[in-house]
Amino acid sequence: MTNTSDMMADFSGTTEKLLSISPAMTYFNSASNYQSLVTSSKLSISSMSPANVFATTTAKVCSTLIDAKCYPLVMAAYYFTMYGTYLSFAVGIPGSFITTIILLRMKPFNSSILWLISLNCTDCLNLTIRLIINLTENNGIPFSDWSCKLFNIMAETLEFSAYYYVVGLTVERFIAVWFPLKMSIWCTKQRAVVGILSVLTACLCQSLYIVEVYRVNVYSWCVMRVKYLGFWGITYQHQIQPTLMMLIPIVSLAVLNALIVRRLDQARKFQKQMSDVVNKEKSKQQQQINRMLLADSIWLFLCVTPDLCYRYSDQFLGREEDDNVARLIMMNVFGVLRMYNSAVNFILYIIAAKKFRTELIKLVTCNRFVGIDQRASSISQKHGLSETKVTSTSVSYTTGT
Repeated sequence: MTNTSDMMADFSGTTEKLLSISPAMTYFNSASNYQSLVTSSKLSISSMSPANVFATTTAKVCSTLIDAKCYPLVMAAYYFTMYGTYLSFAVGIPGSFITTIILLRMKPFNSSILWLISLNCTDCLNLTIRLIINLTENNGIPFSDWSCKLFNIMAETLEFSAYYYVVGLTVERFIAVWFPLKMSIWCTKQRAVVGILSVLTACLCQSLYIVEVYRVNVYSWCVMRVKYLGFWGITYQHQIQPTLMMLIPIVSLAVLNALIVRRLDQARKFQKQMSDVVNKEKSKQQQQINRMLLADSIWLFLCVTPDLCYRYSDQFLGREEDDNVARLIMMNVFGVLRMYNSAVNFILYIIAAKKFRTELIKLVTCNRFVGIDQRASSISQKHGLSETKVTSTSVSYTTGT
């Protein structure tokens, strides 16, 4: 049962009572952004009709809450959020699905492929949940208390799991470069499955605080309960959670990738000798995975770091008009960037990995070019064999002479 203080939060305009919005909806729903902005400005939210909050134009927000001079920047952020969000859905959901199919077709099927498949499945589910939340909020469909909590738990769990899946894949690449002889022992499919499930379980446990902390208010917005604003709204969501779920993965990726690059630069001859021992096809696939991993790591850093900085600095921002302009812009732009971390892996893999492009062409064309590739490869092999025979004959003839 909702207590009296929680009910009062629905009608009060004080900063302390409506400061925090749900983590899944803060960046992807204009109603939540407007609620946060109104709260930060210490204005009564009861003056805004809940049915018309999303329809409220950015010009009205600027002229009412801040100043007309902020109109261009806030308007740009608003349209960037609106169109950028739907573009991420249109690109990311089918792209992640196609990427998963292609990865299942790549041979050999090893532990690294398992990490990549888990990453793309997580991104696809994360974007799908965000799409459901976005359509629900924008069409005025009220959230029930259980759906508010369920969607937020799933959204947080999937988003943060994706960060650590990239770290898990990077650890495998680190082992492959620094301890190549141990890779077949340490990096097995079974251990990859254990690692994937462990990451998912840990991120789920981290998100279970939402069950107690969040609820639906009278406007059907998923908000934090009043009595939890002090610790969970400020200390946890702006300090502890960003450190555990964002800063640690970013720092880990930076350190591991730096060590991988350094090792490859210092031991190119050693790596070449090792690649001669293993199967050539497997060696090529490892190179493709390295490129896909590097693209994932760089893109995660670019998309997540701005929002991480915003979370750390938001508690130090004031509540004046200029501060609210900056807050609204950062909430929208950085939130969309986090979505694109899950949306563009398909495009990154196309750019970075030749084998991925080849498998994509085979998938799209239903293997129509496979025969051509095989004939070309056969002709090339025969040509190489003929050159070898000619060279051998020349050597024998010279020796006989």
